[in-house]
Amino acid sequence: FPSHDTEAFYCIAGCFSSESNAVRLKTKLVNLGFQACIVFEGGLYKVSLGSGFSEEAIAQIEEKARQLHISLWILK
Repeated sequence: FPSHDTEAFYCIAGCFSSESNAVRLKTKLVNLGFQACIVFEGGLYKVSLGSGFSEEAIAQIEEKARQLHISLWILK
């Protein structure tokens, strides 16, 4: 898994020490229509709902997550 691009904002839905748990969440998010990916950083597999290079670019991802009651935080 790649490490994160420090220029991008990532909408993180979960962090796992287990790769299989991260893959399970990523699959669920892809099935919900997100462009999910896994970023490996600090010994954790971080599952992103999507990413963008500005706060405006991730606003749509945040709104869709809110509508589906998915909690997230932003990794910069």
